[in-house]
Amino acid sequence: MMIIKCLADQIAEELEDAEKYIDLAMKWKKEQPETAELFAELSAEELGHMEKLHQAVLELIIKYKEEHGEPPKDMMTLY
Repeated sequence: MMIIKCLADQIAEELEDAEKYIDLAMKWKKEQPETAELFAELSAEELGHMEKLHQAVLELIIKYKEEHGEPPKDMMTLY
């Protein structure tokens, strides 16, 4: 299922963005604590996006199992 690959790619992007923001939060924590807090909040939001995308993948897999049995290994590899 190409949609799972699409979702997996988006999950990876959200994780990269979360890491970028938390790195910025750590960098500016002492010098600019308010801005560092903003970066930390943005990181958490990106993780929330990742969780929503992950949930969508899980729901697709559950639906596939209900309709077709165990998913192909290729599908699970993408996941």
